[in-house]
Amino acid sequence: TRKTYYGVTGIPDLYIDGKSMTATSAAYIQEQADRDAFVNLGLTYTTTGNQVNVTANVTPYATFSGTHKLHIAIVENSYAYAASTTSQDEFHYVQRKMLANGQGNNLATMTSGQTQTINQSHTMVFGSPAQGNYNAWGNELEDLTLVAFVQNNTTKDILQAAFMPLATGV
Repeated sequence: TRKTYYGVTGIPDLYIDGKSMTATSAAYIQEQADRDAFVNLGLTYTTTGNQVNVTANVTPYATFSGTHKLHIAIVENSYAYAASTTSQDEFHYVQRKMLANGQGNNLATMTSGQTQTINQSHTMVFGSPAQGNYNAWGNELEDLTLVAFVQNNTTKDILQAAFMPLATGV
């Protein structure tokens, strides 16, 4: 779903603020990260066994026109796979599951000061990831990170993003 939305035809493929980047520098990436944001995105989670329960609070500091969605992803921090079909066998921040799916979560009109809360959950399965499943190579939730972003569905502009590594037993 996300591949089609962005028009990805091959990997690796870099996008910043919803726009394809053919080549860029670390300075440009930092410049984009330092931009002011007019939306607060609060991200929290709880775990029960291998189930991850995510709560995202979206509070705009301005009123935005257009249709917006909240996307939440569970990514695997890193793993090695020596049987890879390419020369690359070490992988970092691999998307494993979009909550609830790749279409994202619809947000109501983005009105200044009005918080919208989205709750999602997913039970992770560890071992034997394959096309069509959401399994991770690791063996514990500490191997995962939550990534969330608020996006204008038409322009693809990203209004705010957040990430949070998972930890249990804290």
